[in-house]
Amino acid sequence: MIERAKLPELILSILPLTFFLPAYLGHIGVALFVLAYAASGNYRVKWRRIRGSPIFVPVLLLLLVSSLAAAFLDRPDVKFWTGYAHYQIFVFLLLFSSIQPGDWQRRAIKMFYAGAVLAATFFYLKQMLLLPEIKFFASYLEYSGNKSILLGIFLGVASAGLLEEVIRLQDRRAKLIRLAMLLYLVIPMLFFARTRTGVLVFAVLCVLVIAGRLKMSWPLFACLIGSLILLITAWKFSPNLQSRVDTTLKDVAAFARGEKISDEGIRLEMYRVAVTMIAEKPITGHGVGIWYQQIRERAPASRIESMATPHNDYLLYCAEIGLLGLAALLWILFRLLHLGWKVRRERGMGLLMFTTALIVTAMFNAAVRDTVFGMPFMLLLAVPLAGAIRADSPGGSDERLSIA
Repeated sequence: MIERAKLPELILSILPLTFFLPAYLGHIGVALFVLAYAASGNYRVKWRRIRGSPIFVPVLLLLLVSSLAAAFLDRPDVKFWTGYAHYQIFVFLLLFSSIQPGDWQRRAIKMFYAGAVLAATFFYLKQMLLLPEIKFFASYLEYSGNKSILLGIFLGVASAGLLEEVIRLQDRRAKLIRLAMLLYLVIPMLFFARTRTGVLVFAVLCVLVIAGRLKMSWPLFACLIGSLILLITAWKFSPNLQSRVDTTLKDVAAFARGEKISDEGIRLEMYRVAVTMIAEKPITGHGVGIWYQQIRERAPASRIESMATPHNDYLLYCAEIGLLGLAALLWILFRLLHLGWKVRRERGMGLLMFTTALIVTAMFNAAVRDTVFGMPFMLLLAVPLAGAIRADSPGGSDERLSIA
């Protein structure tokens, strides 16, 4: 029988599998984690880890700024409390990463890769018309918003992670296994999944992995050339990817001329509204959750009036809670980047890659504003971050990973 104190880490080690399954399964898993976390005791130790976390201060700042904005700025007629709750997504990262580091971290990464292989298999089955047309596979069968986008993004993250392991591992058999997995994942990510962001994340992470190795060995050179060939091949033979990139470029040109843009180019209109809001109140912002109301007032009867966010978290934070809120978000992200770059070993590289993926995703999607994106990213970041503690914190020298 599993000890009560071990239940939170057991749940965390399984949850990455749900990233590639319907969102409600992940929500159930998070709820179970919170219950197990509350029932597992050792609150003093957990609080010490939370206080000693390298991101505790910037997360506290974000909580303070969003709370002050909620108290003193305008409130929308609807969705105020859900908007406020979304700004506290990094509190979950503090909870997840306060779990004692251990073997569960490696199991969690294995589950992440297993989920990616499962997702790739679903895409292959769809291409062969063998995937059952039931609601469980809705995000694979048809483009259905954020969950479909997330599948492509995490296939890109998993593919880049496998590339890093191919380069890093010394065992020939382990290299071949991961190389086979890499090819198995990257094909559906490039050709079948409807995701420009996923392809961009994969490309950025490949560059990051290669830059992080410093020494240009022949396996590294081969992986670099292979990645370039793969991306060129995807562009040449994937009508879906090619058409979406072409549409994006045409939309940018049309928007600059003031002409009508396609349905896929409505992000440009949302960006324009967000920038206008920021210019009006750059320091304080307009208020928590106010975007949903403002977009209806500023763009009535348009294609963007139903959009819950501008599909760019940096613009949203600045428009709603001002430059101080944006600064708190950037402090969290750059603190995570700094930690990953400083450690640079297996765990550090994972933190660096996952943070970079979040930063890129937040440029084009509601990566921390929408729980469909945000909660999986918090779980993924918590795997390498667990056990990290500032060197100036009490007990810092006793942790497996002590970071100044």
